[in-house]
Amino acid sequence: MVSLLPRYVLRGALGNHAVRYAVTLPGVYGSTVAFVAEMAISFLLMITVLFATNHKRLAPYTAYLVGVLIATYYTFGAPLSGMSTNPARTLGSAVHANYWHALWIYFIAPSMGMLAAGEAFLRVRRGAPHIALNFTTPTLNAASSTTPNTKLRGESYATTPK
Repeated sequence: MVSLLPRYVLRGALGNHAVRYAVTLPGVYGSTVAFVAEMAISFLLMITVLFATNHKRLAPYTAYLVGVLIATYYTFGAPLSGMSTNPARTLGSAVHANYWHALWIYFIAPSMGMLAAGEAFLRVRRGAPHIALNFTTPTLNAASSTTPNTKLRGESYATTPK
């Protein structure tokens, strides 16, 4: 019953050909620009989350930084690429509308952008996170060839931060 209420209130607006069930589509500049925009949007979003959450002073403000980015993306990115960054959101509306044009963009570009952001983050941090969680690898104990080197009471392998 509740799911019928929006249908009654909107009176088929989402089924209108002009709306196309909120399908994510490339903008007027085409698929290439949409691909680059989706990749850039995803890269900037992920790099912001990675750097903010790994910085003691910025971590509490991560949600606000992401909110500002999303608002900016809807303003400037939506005309270029439809502003997806979420393959599940794009797939859901495409299935409902049975519209498959350029769907590959919204699966490949965000994934590539976020993977590139992760790689850039690791290179900037030289493979180590800012908040030092130095874990040592288990070593073999002299008493047994299979027992890892642990502290007396079975504590974890974690060492104190440098």
